[in-house]
Amino acid sequence: MRTSINIIAVVLVSLAVASGARADWPNPAVRSGGYLPPARQVAVSLNGSGAYVPQIGNLANDTSAVLEGGLTWNFAFDERAGLFGHHTIGGMWWSDDSLLSFGHEVGMRFPLVDVFTLEAAYLTHRVDSAWTDGVKLRPGGVMDSGGELGFWLHFSPMRRLRVEPHVFGRVFSVYKDVQGVTGVGLRTSVMLFDGHVLGAEIQLLPTIRHDPRPGVEKVTWNVVGSIFWRSRITGDFGFQLGGMISTNLLVGQVPMLELKRSMINEPMAMGTVGIYFGI
Repeated sequence: MRTSINIIAVVLVSLAVASGARADWPNPAVRSGGYLPPARQVAVSLNGSGAYVPQIGNLANDTSAVLEGGLTWNFAFDERAGLFGHHTIGGMWWSDDSLLSFGHEVGMRFPLVDVFTLEAAYLTHRVDSAWTDGVKLRPGGVMDSGGELGFWLHFSPMRRLRVEPHVFGRVFSVYKDVQGVTGVGLRTSVMLFDGHVLGAEIQLLPTIRHDPRPGVEKVTWNVVGSIFWRSRITGDFGFQLGGMISTNLLVGQVPMLELKRSMINEPMAMGTVGIYFGI
């Protein structure tokens, strides 16, 4: 994995050096980062995602599917304070079972200085409905809620290269347990052509469970790697593509998916396509 990261970094830096003069970057709404739109404007992203899960332990002997629709928005009061939100509706299918879930994340973003941004957010996810052999259920208590505090650095060592290291902490209440996540990550992006950006990000998400259920590890590690492409078509309108690989499903991100012990320690790959625009 370290070799792959080094190769990606070398390619991005090389492309940045080969690029021409500085131009405006596409600025879609993102879940986390140092970006704010112009004052009193809203940036919006609409995305659809599909995931491939080889199997989920003893829940299924074959592949499982995850589909998700997402709405992300950023609003700036001024250049030093803003709001952001991320809202999802998703479904998961395996064997003769399926579920429908909703997620909401709302927070505040403070670019304190030119290269430093503070974020704070509230997060919650819940299962709204489930089906087993065609029978609909309305499960109660299958949810999580928590808070997040994050710190971002963002700078451009070269004209068309951005580097964004970040650290964050999350605390979730899920079922009868409390989980803590202390994550670190690095996002790097390069403008290949005017209005066209290629980027990559890697995150390390260790999750510590205060009172794990029988058979569940107290500490679980998740490594998440992603790559994305953004293109501005005109003005504040454009499209984006992305891909993500997670070594441990969505551990550290959506803990309510730990419906069964066997849903931990499973890899996942997800692709995303979407549009962004400004209002």
